[in-house]
Amino acid sequence: MFTLSIQKARNWLFLLAAFLSVAVPGFTAVKSLLILLLTISVLIRYQWRRGLILCGVSIMLNLFYCNEISFFRGTDLSDLANQFFRTLTFFLILICGAELSRISTFSQTSLDRLSVVIACTAALLKSAILFVVLTGRMSLDAVQAALGFETVTDQIGFGLQRLQFPADIALLFLVAIYVGGRSRIVDILFLLATSVSLFLSFSRYLLAAYLLCLFLRYLRLRRLDVISGASVVVVGITIAVFSVSLATRFASNATDASDAARTEQLKYLNSSIANHPLLGSGMGAHVNGFTRSSTLRFSYEMEWYAMAMQFGVIGLAWFLANLGALLWSPARRSAHPAIFAIIVSMWIASGFTNPMIVSVGSAFGVAILTLSFSAERRLASQEMPKAASV
Repeated sequence: MFTLSIQKARNWLFLLAAFLSVAVPGFTAVKSLLILLLTISVLIRYQWRRGLILCGVSIMLNLFYCNEISFFRGTDLSDLANQFFRTLTFFLILICGAELSRISTFSQTSLDRLSVVIACTAALLKSAILFVVLTGRMSLDAVQAALGFETVTDQIGFGLQRLQFPADIALLFLVAIYVGGRSRIVDILFLLATSVSLFLSFSRYLLAAYLLCLFLRYLRLRRLDVISGASVVVVGITIAVFSVSLATRFASNATDASDAARTEQLKYLNSSIANHPLLGSGMGAHVNGFTRSSTLRFSYEMEWYAMAMQFGVIGLAWFLANLGALLWSPARRSAHPAIFAIIVSMWIASGFTNPMIVSVGSAFGVAILTLSFSAERRLASQEMPKAASV
């Protein structure tokens, strides 16, 4: 009974931490506390596997190695601490996801419910923010300061304002893992909520990846359900109504300017990489005279190049090895290894144009992905003996 209570509390911790981290921006202290409690609850109740111990030690050595480089280079301590704890939190969530996919009893139904709650909350919160901004009750800058996040400011069309949450990338994983089929109303509500949130982000990457995830979901389920059919209608209506805005977003002078800014960013990053190719400039480092954000000076759209500049070839290769070690086991246990690999590759590709890799949203997205595919594999293995007995 006690073991079941601990397991239930641990599952609720994961669901609550995932919900707050993905659906609601800001509240960093609360999220950090929940993630810490989740990590303790996952690790303390089970015998530590040798592979997990080795991976954890490797991650810590990787981070401390990059820290030492930062001390040697004289990196600002606040930037160093910020990126260190962001990266550590990222890995802790991935560890929790990998372990829970191995030992937990998460059902696809519970993950579907989590997906619906996250998607609807994010869509409602974005709608509420746009309402207070467009009606003049608060400025977007005031909303960002109050909630503690930054968003790209741009017009979409029909008076709508572009609004992107830091964890919007997690919605892509939710689309890919959502099974549904229990209620048509809930399924359509989930589709509309994710469509609204991702459209308001107005990110070229997120919009394109959203279509890919809808297709991958169809391949995974191998059936044309309500969401598959309704998504065609939703996408068609969106293209028809916002055709000019979408065309402008993907091909216009503003788009060329955005791409030119990334090209300039790449030039500065490559120059800095050339100065310290093997050891890097250190965690938390930024290019002198060229920053993307005043609050996160180490963050750049070209995230992989920024990490190459900060970690160096040695540190980045070590980082990728740790990441691969955490994803390898869930990938092998996945019901659809090929689809799992495509989704992870899609996520990895985001780091070449957007700062979406080392983030709480990405980590929970990957964790939910591993839990869903593991649950499907577990369900299939349970049904095989039943089919054989019949």
